[in-house]
Amino acid sequence: MAEIIHARREKNGGRIYEFVEMNALTKWLGSMQSRSRGSGPAAEHSQAVMREFLDELENRFDIGDVGVENLIAVGLLLQLEYVEEFPALRALLPPRMSAWFAEWLDPGGRLNKPNPPAVVAFMNELASRFPDAAKVIQAQRREDQRILPYVEMGALILWLGSVQARTREPGTLGERATVVVRDFLDYLEHQFEGGDADIRNLIAVGFLEGLGLTKDEYPALRALLPPRMSAWHASDLGDGP
Repeated sequence: MAEIIHARREKNGGRIYEFVEMNALTKWLGSMQSRSRGSGPAAEHSQAVMREFLDELENRFDIGDVGVENLIAVGLLLQLEYVEEFPALRALLPPRMSAWFAEWLDPGGRLNKPNPPAVVAFMNELASRFPDAAKVIQAQRREDQRILPYVEMGALILWLGSVQARTREPGTLGERATVVVRDFLDYLEHQFEGGDADIRNLIAVGFLEGLGLTKDEYPALRALLPPRMSAWHASDLGDGP
């Protein structure tokens, strides 16, 4: 596990992106769970490692430290909703994390955990600067009946991809779309590594890693990433130095 964290930090030039590291550990835990099937020393070792890892997270979850709880919730638990190949891993969650995950899946009972103020302000600033993005953010908040910055950022990926597709249109429509895409990415680049860790993690996990999950849908959009985000994205995909 330490090797995964160290490798991730080495790829990121020594910088710590705790949500990204937790997401990488989620994938590692899923692969460990796959190796735990069957019998024998190897399977027993994998089972023991998983149990110890999940118990350690459980001991630190929902005990009053909002920062740690958000890290576990966003970096691990929310990822399990989208990693369909690891259903057995979801079944192994200890009581508090299992209850949180079950409530998250219940549209009528999602936990209303506080978001870092800087992150909410950042999303509100995006809405202020880009009216079309504001419509996406507002629609997402109406649907969720709360502010979920990572979900909103995921919705903005789809929106920005559709705007980028319109840059091919002739005349004013294409020109305006080009300006919107450039200005939006430039603003994210300016905020990325801009000093606030919560905003950096939102951009890294919510936008850049989310963009990676779209696979081949938006190659032109990925090609337009400014230098710092492009380098991080390449590193996250394993294409960096």
